[in-house]
Amino acid sequence: MNQELDNSDKLRVAEAINLRWSELDDIEMTLAIESAGVAQAVDKLRKALDKVESCLNNRQYEAVANLGYEDVSSEFIFLQRTMGGLLTAAHDRQRFISDIAGDIKLTYEIVEPLVEAEARSRDVR
Repeated sequence: MNQELDNSDKLRVAEAINLRWSELDDIEMTLAIESAGVAQAVDKLRKALDKVESCLNNRQYEAVANLGYEDVSSEFIFLQRTMGGLLTAAHDRQRFISDIAGDIKLTYEIVEPLVEAEARSRDVR
């Protein structure tokens, strides 16, 4: 592609996004919220595993087993749920990009980095 076509593509993508800016903002906000949830879940799981390690170091084997059935499994389930929410939000973003690409007759690969740049310039992330 030449530079003129690239600029034309950028303009077409920007115009398509501007028609659906609210949807993009909602998707990006959801991604940020879900990412924060995953980070929180990872932190909680890490703390539960630290408890396991401490009990192991202190030769508290029954406590290790109990932590595995309680804290560790509970925090792992929380992590799985938050990752599921993040995956759903990521799929919504991919669908948005695919819809834009279809609307303006460009490939996903051309549209995706332009949507990413537009999202960053709007500071919705």
